[in-house]
Amino acid sequence: MAEERSLPDIRMTDEGDNKNPEPISTVKPKDTLFGNESDVTLLIRYQASMVLAGVGDALGYNHGRFEFCDSGDLIMKDIEKKYNGIANLKPNERSEFMLSDDTIMHIATAEGLVKSWENEFELLTMIAIEYVNCMNDMGGRSPGGCCMGGTDMIRKSLDSDKSYEENPPFVTPYNRKKGGCGAAMRSAPIGLLYSHEEQMDQLMKVAIEAGRMTHNQTSGFLGSLATALLVHLAIRKVSPISWGRIILKQSQRVLQYCTENDQYHKDISHISGDWGYFQKSWEKYLSRRNILINDGPIDFKFDYWNGDNPDIPSYKNHDKFVTEISYAGWGGSSGHDAPMIAYDAVLYALQVRERDGVVKGWESVCAFGMFHCGDSDSTGIISGAIWGAMFGFEAYKANHERLEYRQQLCNLAEQLYFRSEKLLVDDPLRPVKHDELDVCSAEI
Repeated sequence: MAEERSLPDIRMTDEGDNKNPEPISTVKPKDTLFGNESDVTLLIRYQASMVLAGVGDALGYNHGRFEFCDSGDLIMKDIEKKYNGIANLKPNERSEFMLSDDTIMHIATAEGLVKSWENEFELLTMIAIEYVNCMNDMGGRSPGGCCMGGTDMIRKSLDSDKSYEENPPFVTPYNRKKGGCGAAMRSAPIGLLYSHEEQMDQLMKVAIEAGRMTHNQTSGFLGSLATALLVHLAIRKVSPISWGRIILKQSQRVLQYCTENDQYHKDISHISGDWGYFQKSWEKYLSRRNILINDGPIDFKFDYWNGDNPDIPSYKNHDKFVTEISYAGWGGSSGHDAPMIAYDAVLYALQVRERDGVVKGWESVCAFGMFHCGDSDSTGIISGAIWGAMFGFEAYKANHERLEYRQQLCNLAEQLYFRSEKLLVDDPLRPVKHDELDVCSAEI
């Protein structure tokens, strides 16, 4: 008889006050794929994307008890035993479900995007400064080594005697060991800022350059692009079945961008040499789901079901899938598979939502996007951001009113919403000559 296993007892290392924000506006959504814009306003979908990203992170992290558990089946049993099901999970106390490093850097990305900037160089410098600043709020949040190392390099650049134009603080060297998910986990706000089809070029540039600050390896910064695109496409209401193909198409354009416009980095030979892994991984995954060339039908049976019954999910089968698509056995910890697992969970949840209703749809996003054997907070923040961008707060019955930093997430969502509209007119993201600069003097 196998020895009974239990979840690791990993506790927070610091304490903090809960936030007590004002409630978000609530609406009654219709049970259609995206609902009507009159029912779920675009601004509310922005808010939900930012807030449910935090929810997905907090639930998937659970002070490391879930993130570092190697069994989705064990996590789900724990949830049933302790909370009586996913519907009763309430990330409303820092002592229960604090945010991990993922949301702290997600917030930092958004803070940089909404700062005052006039061109690409200024914007990237603002984001770099926010990444350094956010490292002061990592107690008990399990920050990744690449993010800490990358921001340390940025800090040294900011503290150097050279001017920013001589030594751009957001430039870090190419490193083949930096293909992790740290850039993918924090780039959803980029998809919210550049949320119009006409802004795809700007989205690509910012997602790639922001990702390279700490994860300057192809899988690392292409993961940043993939997450930003998933949220961008969700906000635009593009058919989800096509999202993977769009990610492949846009990632192919990135190689051309890096080759022709790489004004900050001199590592194009390394980039082109490492390019194939991300592309082949996504092509293989999309083929597995029959959506590389076709529009389905998608068969989730072997990766999500227990036998032939869709009403009985198999968390063990899903763990096997998560492991199979991973780089080295820990699914979701790399730039290619964190957005992939989140996207796959959303596709599955859409089928459940259509069959069983909105509540079961959200619970499926949680079960397969946030609770599995891999890096569950990183896939959780991405899947939460996507679902919120699609549907707002529909069917989310748990109390998120006291989610840590919830009001800041709502405020940033509003700023991203209004700035996105303004950028369509102003289009300030243009190349800049270094002698034009007279900004970027923010304090660390």
